[in-house]
Amino acid sequence: MYAFWKSGHAIIALQVAVILGGLLVLAFDPPTHGKMILLPLDHSAATALTRRAIDGDALLIGPGPLRGSMVVNADYAAMRRATSGLPVLIIAAPPAGCFAAGTTA
Repeated sequence: MYAFWKSGHAIIALQVAVILGGLLVLAFDPPTHGKMILLPLDHSAATALTRRAIDGDALLIGPGPLRGSMVVNADYAAMRRATSGLPVLIIAAPPAGCFAAGTTA
């Protein structure tokens, strides 16, 4: 293991990890306004999520890719306020992961 760190390969591996991490953050960073996925992190959040999203003036597009999640078209700040206190993760909704080919919402 020590030889790996000494060889310089560790620096390259670390750089690759940082770049991939940055790309993931950019890919899933929610837009200021637009399509996003609301991911409940527990059952209580899943049951309250629809009502809270509607209260935050979100346009419900449909179910998300994971159980209990939903795709909405909304303002990010409004969604943060509406889901305050709930364990919910808000990420960008990539079209390839949320919509069938040829459909729009």
